[in-house]
Amino acid sequence: PGLARQAIEMARATGDPGVLAAVLRTLHSALWAPDDIEWRPALAAEIVALAAETGDRMLGMNGQLLGLWSALEHGNVDEAWQQLGVCQRLAGELRLPHFDWVTAAAHVCLSITRSRFDEAANFGDPATRFKEPSPERSFGNSLRKRRLRGSVAQGAEGVARLEGGP
Repeated sequence: PGLARQAIEMARATGDPGVLAAVLRTLHSALWAPDDIEWRPALAAEIVALAAETGDRMLGMNGQLLGLWSALEHGNVDEAWQQLGVCQRLAGELRLPHFDWVTAAAHVCLSITRSRFDEAANFGDPATRFKEPSPERSFGNSLRKRRLRGSVAQGAEGVARLEGGP
């Protein structure tokens, strides 16, 4: 993190919140390793604050998503669910399929943490909400959903075995 801290200091020295936000967002992803787990929530919070300062809603959404994943990494599932609500609201306001998809994926992950396997397996693909999907895209989405349902079913079976079930 030595170079990362230098990059942050240099970005702060510019006095430009947009530059600082870009550096923090990039570093959050670059530092996604076990050694840096304690640092990431602060980076996410600062990104959210910079987004509020600059009025950059996409930056705010990115910061909120980073906060969601950081909460989940720390085992703060309730906090992650709260963050998901914020992210879903922002994704709805931004109306960008990428953010709809990412929040749907987060919803699936969080559903699994509560053993809601049916909910996780039956989520819809919100990425198709804004356009008529092409046959190729529909086929790809169908394959992804089928794979996800199979993975969720395997996870449910594993949990049942660990809990002494069938």
